[in-house]
Amino acid sequence: MDHQLRRRAVAARLEDLGVDAFLVTHLANTRYLTGFTGSNGQLLIGRSFELFLTDGRYEEQARRELPDVDRSASDRSYRGAVVERCASSSVARLGVEAHSMTLAEHNRLGEALGDDVELVAAEDVVEDGRRVKDDEERELIRRAQAATDAAFVGILDRFALGVSEGWIARELERISSHPYLTGEPLPQEACIDENDWKRLFRLLRASSGVDFSHYKRSTIHRRLVRRHPRAGDDAVCDREAPLTLRVRRVWTLQIDDQPRRLAEQ
Repeated sequence: MDHQLRRRAVAARLEDLGVDAFLVTHLANTRYLTGFTGSNGQLLIGRSFELFLTDGRYEEQARRELPDVDRSASDRSYRGAVVERCASSSVARLGVEAHSMTLAEHNRLGEALGDDVELVAAEDVVEDGRRVKDDEERELIRRAQAATDAAFVGILDRFALGVSEGWIARELERISSHPYLTGEPLPQEACIDENDWKRLFRLLRASSGVDFSHYKRSTIHRRLVRRHPRAGDDAVCDREAPLTLRVRRVWTLQIDDQPRRLAEQ
C-alpha cells in the first residue's frame, strides 16, 4: 500500500478546507493513512510535515511500521505534541474530524491550543479517499472473500456435540491462513517422487474411474493443494504417511463427484 500517497492526498486538500493542518483521530482513518496496526494512533498532517502520535506502548511498533514518518509517543494525551507542532509550524487553523471527535475532546483540545489556534470541523476528508479502492485493495478484498468462503465451507461439517467454540475458532483461523488462500508459496511438487506419481494415478483411477496420467502434474498437484485447507495436517507432503493415505486425507474430504468435476475441468 502506498500510504505516503494517501497522506499527500490529504495534504493537497488543506487549502480547500481552509486549514493549515489536519488532525486524524479516527483509528480506521489513521490505519488507512499509515498502515499502523496498534490500537491507539493519531496523525497530524500539515502542508510540509507529518506527525504520528501514539502512547508509550506502541513506540517500538510505530518505529517499525512508520519509519518514514515523524513520531511522538507519550504516556499521557497526544494533545501536548499537537500543541508543540502547531506552534513550531505556525498552524493557525487546525482541521479535525467532525464525525469522530467528541465534543468533550474538542473542548479539551481547544483549551490546550489556546487562542492562537482555531479548530475547524471537517467531514469525510479521509473517507472520500477510502471509498475509491485501488488495484491492491481490490485484490486483498478478493483474497479475504476467498478465505471466508473456504472457511465457511470447511467448517460446516465439523460442528458436533462436544466441540468447543475455541476449537471452531482455531479451525477457522487455520483454514483461512492456508497458503492457497493467503498467496504464500504453495508446497513444491518435489515432495512427490516418480514412484509416488505412478501410485497416485493408480489410486485416482481406482477411486474415480478417471485416468489422470495424461494431465499435467502441476495441475494435479495444484488441485490436491487446493483441497488441502480442509485437511488436518500437511496432507500432500507428509513423507511419513503412505501416499494413498496422504491423498485420501485430501481427496476424500470432497464431495463424491469431485474427481469427475476435476476431469471435466
